[in-house]
Amino acid sequence: MEDTSKNEILEAIGEFSNRVDQELTLIKGEIGLIKGDVTSLKGEVMAIKSTMVTKDYLDDKLLNKKNVLSDIEAKSIFALEPFPNR
Repeated sequence: MEDTSKNEILEAIGEFSNRVDQELTLIKGEIGLIKGDVTSLKGEVMAIKSTMVTKDYLDDKLLNKKNVLSDIEAKSIFALEPFPNR
């Protein structure tokens, strides 16, 4: 093989290596941005979780409201005729 052929092959390999290095650098930058976004999203999810109410809490509140409404409805019904006024 001639020296020029060897040099051309080495140059091609060098160019390929440089392109791969550039692409890897870009990919690493993108991964860094994605990591930042994920970290930000984790913080937002934690903030939402810390302020949200649970289903059990809402069920208890709904039951309390239902009981209050039932009491009011019962009083309204008993205030009608034929029930005696108290």
